[in-house]
Amino acid sequence: MAVKRRIGSITGKIFLVMFIVAMLGLVAFGIFILVADSEDKQTRSAAMPYQDAVVIGIPETANNFIDEWEYTINGQSFEEIAETYALPEADSDIIFYPGIKYVADDSNAMTDYKGMNQTFYFGKDKDNLVCALETYNYYTRSTHINKNYVFPEAGENKAVGLILCDDYDYLADYTTSKELHLFDPADEIHIDDPAIAERAVNEYITETGDFSWLKEDFDFENDRDYIILVKFENEIVYQLIGRVKADISNREEIVSAAWKEVCDRGGQQNYNKERYDIFVTKNSYRVRFFADDSEYKYHDLVKLEKSTLKPNYNL
Repeated sequence: MAVKRRIGSITGKIFLVMFIVAMLGLVAFGIFILVADSEDKQTRSAAMPYQDAVVIGIPETANNFIDEWEYTINGQSFEEIAETYALPEADSDIIFYPGIKYVADDSNAMTDYKGMNQTFYFGKDKDNLVCALETYNYYTRSTHINKNYVFPEAGENKAVGLILCDDYDYLADYTTSKELHLFDPADEIHIDDPAIAERAVNEYITETGDFSWLKEDFDFENDRDYIILVKFENEIVYQLIGRVKADISNREEIVSAAWKEVCDRGGQQNYNKERYDIFVTKNSYRVRFFADDSEYKYHDLVKLEKSTLKPNYNL
């Protein structure tokens, strides 16, 4: 009997040790999860834009904001505007389809409070807010528009200057908002001459699409395109009206490389190799092939690395 008690006692101790080890493992795992979550939150917090946003509390106009998908301009939603906003090109049958009409300056950010679930507001001041960016757990969630805000229109509102941006992809991808793009233009090229701005707006209104004359008014890089944004009087919203095109010497080589990519993806039956548009950024060529029956239907998946002309969609 004594032997049996000894065996039972040893077995009990083994189970007790295993139980303690298991509990310690659970505690360690819990601590790991908490630390990892804390580090993740800190990383997201550090990566969150608008760290210097001024705290204004919840503005009185907060109830005026609606989701950007619900906002309409002259009966058109932002999505419909983006799908159909096309600009003429000088001496070309192919139009420039930017997919962007309006850009909001987000350099003057205001917020309701500092924390995980902030709402950032953008406008000239807290009494003239245009849009709001809602976040959840440090992640951007949705963009809202002040339903009482009237967007400016080139030709109707006074133009006071131009902004020239040489990286379309950066402009397009700067925010999770797909329609009203938030952008800080501080590092871009500014032409603060109302006469030049009015001339550019006139080119847009008359649909000539010729902005090559602008090359005389800034340090133009021959190997890249520049997007033209109009600055309006007393507005933080800019309108995209065209581009100054790069000088391309190896056009045929670029088109051939892009068309090969379209063929490799099985899209050659839907598009015309002779109907294309090339957009040039600092590091890449983006080639769009249009369908025969539509100026709005195009293949927009071809990004070629500038140095190699090989497809690179991470550019």
